[in-house]
Amino acid sequence: MQRMTVAMVVHLVLSVLYGLLFGWLAHRLQLAGALLAGAAFGLIVVYAVNFYLIAPLLFPWFADARNMISLMTHVLFGLVLAGAYVGLRRASR
Repeated sequence: MQRMTVAMVVHLVLSVLYGLLFGWLAHRLQLAGALLAGAAFGLIVVYAVNFYLIAPLLFPWFADARNMISLMTHVLFGLVLAGAYVGLRRASR
């Protein structure tokens, strides 16, 4: 239970930080470009950084979660992040 709580808190904090980073990087992209960038961001930045840099250093037991499902959910995170960012950006104008 404790590991799950730690994982949830780490995911929440990282999601917010990655969202802020993506918004800063993609603030001028239109929807199609943002979605492509979001998918790449999810794969390269979020998945690779989480599973190959952060996890081995801080949470070595989390390396067991490296699989196709985790990879695809991180790509999906990037797509949703990009779509939400562009949609909310338009709504605030």
